[in-house]
Amino acid sequence: MKPSFVLLGFLIGSLQAEIVLWRASGTISATTGTFEDSSLPPGEAVSIRMTYDDQALPDKPYNQSIGLVDTDYRTNVNLAIQITIGDHTWQGAVETGAGGTPSAVGTLPPPYTLVTKLRSFAANEEFEAQIHSGDLGDFGKFPFQVEDALSIINLNFKGPNTFLGIGIESLEVTPSLITTATGSISSGASQLRFDINPSSVEVLDLAQVPVSPAIHFSTQGDDVRINWRSSSFFSYRIERSLTLDNDGWTTIETINGTGAAFTRQYPRGESPEFYRIVTDTKSQ
Repeated sequence: MKPSFVLLGFLIGSLQAEIVLWRASGTISATTGTFEDSSLPPGEAVSIRMTYDDQALPDKPYNQSIGLVDTDYRTNVNLAIQITIGDHTWQGAVETGAGGTPSAVGTLPPPYTLVTKLRSFAANEEFEAQIHSGDLGDFGKFPFQVEDALSIINLNFKGPNTFLGIGIESLEVTPSLITTATGSISSGASQLRFDINPSSVEVLDLAQVPVSPAIHFSTQGDDVRINWRSSSFFSYRIERSLTLDNDGWTTIETINGTGAAFTRQYPRGESPEFYRIVTDTKSQ
């Protein structure tokens, strides 16, 4: 009988409800003040991960004003953000903004953490996150921060009128319509600015983030048999290795989930083999 050792591994995500996940990547565009550093050159890669509670109630609900900008402020959002630059990662969280009075022209006062700007006329709509270290939150010191001052993290996404719906749920956002996206980290008089690649932006319900499926395997004659129930949210990449080295995995096939159970059989070789299934968000 041919020897065969089967190991099934997979990428694991969290299964939660009513939490929205934004992911994006970009590059540093400019630094000023004490953020200037040899390890922060323009073009350095930046990645962003942000989550919030989509049940947060608005302070200024959308009322479909004709010809006007409707600005929707959110506070109790339990927002968490993680920014990675090179080998450095910064993260912070804010449960709610400290309160405040929106100005008549709809500008964003620091206490508010999340704002959607909807327009009833042809113009760009905006989704803005402004995380202020003076809010009721938990912030560590930014890795490149020298100045001991209040910090503000700002993310801004713009797109045409169809970019945003009325709410902040993942289904209310169409990331493929984002035309421009920027971000900044400010501390006192210093500022780090970065450009976000619009095509990199993903907006998901966290319940749609890949989770490990229940996988069963067996041998049948000279074949390895793998069975699992798929999800319509994910794709599944079946990989094989003879060594378990990071670079030693070969993709056998990639399958888009449908919600149905899948069964795959592969011929066994003469040497011990390792199999794994890598779960990822399905491409649209």
